[in-house]
Amino acid sequence: MFSDCKVIAGEEVVHQHRLVCGVVKVRECKKKKTRAEKRIRTWKLTGEVGKDKVNRQLRAHKEQTANEKWIDLKGVLLCTAEEVCGTSKGGKKIDKETWWSEEVQALMKKKKEAFKNWQREGTDQLKEVFKEKKEAKRAVAKAKEEGYKEYT
Repeated sequence: MFSDCKVIAGEEVVHQHRLVCGVVKVRECKKKKTRAEKRIRTWKLTGEVGKDKVNRQLRAHKEQTANEKWIDLKGVLLCTAEEVCGTSKGGKKIDKETWWSEEVQALMKKKKEAFKNWQREGTDQLKEVFKEKKEAKRAVAKAKEEGYKEYT
């Protein structure tokens, strides 16, 4: 959307053209939230809660080929699990790093504390202590390398 448009007199770019100034307002696009798929809450399944339902539904289908039995079994198990356990709304997907470990986390915490101390105090000695905490950087690089080797 344009507003405050005006022609500046006397500022010629070319003989037949004039310089025009104005304000342009651009709207930001809203990002769409991505949601994960709905999941069956299988972690709530304990004991033999849905076993009877599954057995009753599977007995109804006696004479079938192996593929038909497999498709029926899959359908029955999913339907029964959904009835017994319910489904989740499918919140945000969290991308967890496979290389992040407790060792890396402890080293990063030490480095962060050293940085905060240096920022708080402002002495050169604390700055050197913070700079010496390169162990964390090395541990992260090593952990990432090992994590990526698993995928290749």
